[in-house]
Amino acid sequence: MTPDLIGKAVIQRVLPVGGHQIAVQITNPGASPVTITRDIIVPKSEWFYVGVVDLTVGRNINGGADGGGETYSLGRVSGYAKGTTASGYQITAQVDSGEDNIDDLFRNVLNKDPQSIINCLDPDLAYPTYGDDSTLIIDAPTLGGFYLKVEKDGNFGV
Repeated sequence: MTPDLIGKAVIQRVLPVGGHQIAVQITNPGASPVTITRDIIVPKSEWFYVGVVDLTVGRNINGGADGGGETYSLGRVSGYAKGTTASGYQITAQVDSGEDNIDDLFRNVLNKDPQSIINCLDPDLAYPTYGDDSTLIIDAPTLGGFYLKVEKDGNFGV
């Protein structure tokens, strides 16, 4: 492989699962070639996940100086996970309880939210402008608060 005009070169290889030894030979003009070897492991399973738990506790004093009033507690649980199992299944999952009283947090998680349809607009039919070159990818297209997709070999269940 020949480096570009500023001396950088990049090559990409897709390796199968398991351990591999990668060797790179560097040749500088007027010097002996140097070989750098690294051991790498391509994992059988790879995951990306993120989650947020939000809790708000407060008291409505209602103008009273005696400290009386109503205590309230609100919360929200939200999370996303995507990964491939060792047996080759790709799983995409998302949960969002929406903000609600702690006692009712997961009571409405399967209800549809008509406001979320705005997120499903086709950018080829509408003309959203973000002000930069950003891209919106909806990996869990659902109107509810829960989504699960399992796929393997072109087959999937949602």
